[in-house]
Amino acid sequence: MQRKKNKNQIKLIGGKWRSRFISFPSIKDIRPTPIRVRETIFNWLRDEIVDANCLDAFAGSGSLGFESLSRGAKEVYFIDNEKDIVISIKDYSKLLDANAKIILGDTRSILENKVLKKFNIIFLDPPYSYPLLPILNILPKWLTRTGYVYVEREKRKTKESFFYDNSDLLNKYELIKFSISSKVEYGLLKYSKST
Repeated sequence: MQRKKNKNQIKLIGGKWRSRFISFPSIKDIRPTPIRVRETIFNWLRDEIVDANCLDAFAGSGSLGFESLSRGAKEVYFIDNEKDIVISIKDYSKLLDANAKIILGDTRSILENKVLKKFNIIFLDPPYSYPLLPILNILPKWLTRTGYVYVEREKRKTKESFFYDNSDLLNKYELIKFSISSKVEYGLLKYSKST
């Protein structure tokens, strides 16, 4: 019997929870990272994800954080400002016995405060209208000496890319990988204190 497609579900695609479905609340601006894009991201991060401490900074569906845990991340912090999302992620974390910390609050306000933890990988996939540069400017203090930031944006209608159109971004980070998939452009940035 074929499973009925539910638009408020994501399917984990690798690791110990492969093929597991996770539901999320129906809330405006939640856009789970498409499966093909997730496959690419986690191929890029194959060597870095195992035993990594990760931050899913705008958790939404939780797809990036749960995929990280499924593939061997040591711990994932999820932040979201929607109470229903936080409850959903807590429920699935408990069900999966996941090593997760879930925080309800405004991501930027939290990240502007005192650093509580350093992360190897930070996933940055906010609503498309959200200004990304202010967040990217405060992330270095939250990253380990050599940390990675995954960024996902809406594909621009012009030829300019978010990654190449922000030269000051590349003063702090090195653009490791970059790709475009239908309506999405996404990239992997590497921060190093020597950069």
